[in-house]
Amino acid sequence: ASIVLGTLFATTVNVLWNRQLTIRSSINKEVGELRLLRRALYGCFGTAQHSKRRAVALDLTSNYVKTLQLETQIDAVAYLKDIQAKRGISMNEMDELADMMHGIDGAAASRQSSVSTASSL
Repeated sequence: ASIVLGTLFATTVNVLWNRQLTIRSSINKEVGELRLLRRALYGCFGTAQHSKRRAVALDLTSNYVKTLQLETQIDAVAYLKDIQAKRGISMNEMDELADMMHGIDGAAASRQSSVSTASSL
């Protein structure tokens, strides 16, 4: 019986350790991608004329990180239920940022006249 319990304990510890390594790896990957995104935002909206768009984009990114932090808290289930009720879990700040960069707003940042012409048609 003690061999079985020892094996079970060792297996459980090994599984939990592997999960922890996977979580750490995922967090490090996410942090790296967020750093790259931040640099890309400065590249897209780095000029003085795009300072408002840059501020909005950086705020969206910051809010995304805050959401990630909230999702790891003890009361994450209640938080996620609240988000689901308000806007749905499938939508987040990265969707808004993607719309901003690839939608009309993003296009307007790079070619205002062609976008305004297209939107008037």
